[in-house]
Amino acid sequence: MAVAVSIVAVEILISSLQDIERELREQVREDARYQHAFGLAGELRAELERLSDPTAPARAPRPIRALTRRRTRRRTARPVGPTPTSTTIAQEHQALTEMVEQVAGESNEIANRRFDDLRLDERTRHVLENAGLHEVREVTSLSAEQVMSLPDIAPRTLAELRAAIMFALDIADAPRRPMLPAAHEGEDLFDGVVQTVNQLPRYERETVVLRTGTNDRVYTIEEVAAALGCPADQVPILERHALNLLLSQPASLEACWRLEALCAQYGLGWEDERLQKVVASLYPKTRANFTRLVAWLMREKSRLAAEAAGRTFVEPGGIAHFDEMVIATIGRYGDLSPEQLNRQLQAALPPADRALYPDVNVAERVQILGPAVQREDGTFYLPDTPVPGVDDRHIRALNGLIGALQKLGSARISALTTEVNRRLPRQYHINDQYVRTWLTRNPELFVQSDADRFKLASLDVDILCGLAKSWTPGSTAPAVAIGLGRSGGVGAAQQHERVAKAIAEFLGREGPQPIWRIRSFLYGKIIGPASADTVIAAYPNQFVRQKTGTIALRDGDDPLTEITEVAVRPARPRRPRLWPQRA
Repeated sequence: MAVAVSIVAVEILISSLQDIERELREQVREDARYQHAFGLAGELRAELERLSDPTAPARAPRPIRALTRRRTRRRTARPVGPTPTSTTIAQEHQALTEMVEQVAGESNEIANRRFDDLRLDERTRHVLENAGLHEVREVTSLSAEQVMSLPDIAPRTLAELRAAIMFALDIADAPRRPMLPAAHEGEDLFDGVVQTVNQLPRYERETVVLRTGTNDRVYTIEEVAAALGCPADQVPILERHALNLLLSQPASLEACWRLEALCAQYGLGWEDERLQKVVASLYPKTRANFTRLVAWLMREKSRLAAEAAGRTFVEPGGIAHFDEMVIATIGRYGDLSPEQLNRQLQAALPPADRALYPDVNVAERVQILGPAVQREDGTFYLPDTPVPGVDDRHIRALNGLIGALQKLGSARISALTTEVNRRLPRQYHINDQYVRTWLTRNPELFVQSDADRFKLASLDVDILCGLAKSWTPGSTAPAVAIGLGRSGGVGAAQQHERVAKAIAEFLGREGPQPIWRIRSFLYGKIIGPASADTVIAAYPNQFVRQKTGTIALRDGDDPLTEITEVAVRPARPRRPRLWPQRA
């Protein structure tokens, strides 16, 4: 009778487990965190079904001798002294205290922050509140022994608290301690995040590795779903769960801070595919294949912080036209030492890039990524072949022409052609017709000093000149335009007025400035055929060129004069190209 009752009880348990397994299957579709519980319910049901089957073979019990030997070995191997858990708790408490003390040097706001205002897991918040702790300073004021005596305290509790404080610093956009070690040191930048990823549940780990392209490439949602054997709508849930787990660990945020500092140090965008190459070159012991994963984590973390702070998230895109500026600088001035290249590039940066990247290491970035090549003596030079990935033909030719005139002062067209060709690869060589076209169609850059001699209109032409691909010999593009606008009488006049207003506001705020500073200020702000030189000449009642060569606002409140002497040029017949197109 007792056997029959136990069999009925087991059947009831199996039926209940089937219902639980069915409900957990529905929960997994909405939240991937129930995946492990769903698997455990299935395993328990299968084991009960095996036990209720009298024909199933019984499992052989372990020998008593083996169990006794194993139990004895565990007892004798137990160390004397603090357990690893208590040691880890002490280390986590020390790291938390040091970080809060450093932040408190700027402001006590973080130290007085309540746990309700931090991005903490409910379990962590429950453990801290049950211990009578409600603010960050209450935890840091305790000693390590007092922290270890708290009920249900664990190393991950303090680690999640430290990660929440780091996330709060991102929300407040507060200063951070330097996280990037010196280059070429034997340190793995991503060691902490690698260990954190390896500790993720299987489905979350595989999802984030495949979706970020850590191993080889970025997999689509459908490909990840096929690899995991789950519905496609579960992949974003797994990805979001993995993101939350990673952001709850301080090692992940430290890796993000390090990569952010690296991008700022070398003027690189957060989505630049060359980041992995830079990491591998500067830190050889770092597992550089995790760069994409950390970059994804960095973007998502910054986006969440911006949303929490109520500000718009703008992903840094790096210094615009950096490679073109390097080509223009070396094409104009010739071989440059690292110090000269740093000085020239930093002086030519637009104001927005100069504010975002004040300490950009130009020479080291060029050494790693190009486009210039470094000799054994340290000087940089342009290769004698086209630069891969950059349309450098017009940039090198134009800046070579400007550099030749800076060197010669004034010269004939034939002499200029010879000097420019000496600076260019053989397949980029030009002829006299090309040089004549540039000299005659760009009066804001070149003026005729004699019957057949030309010179620069201004000696302070900056290297932003001619970076656009639309600067072809047959165009009338300005010196500081990114693209060409549509020409027209009314449109051109309105655009000149906008440029004049922008220059006037800049001079009123900064005072008299050289023409290269004005061109650098306008770079990227005004799109169309309107250069700084042309507009300044068109408004003599508003601008004056001083004896020192700087441009200043003219005294008085005279209204802007109409543009009469700067007429829009009529469209010229299309000329044949001066060099063959690429196949």
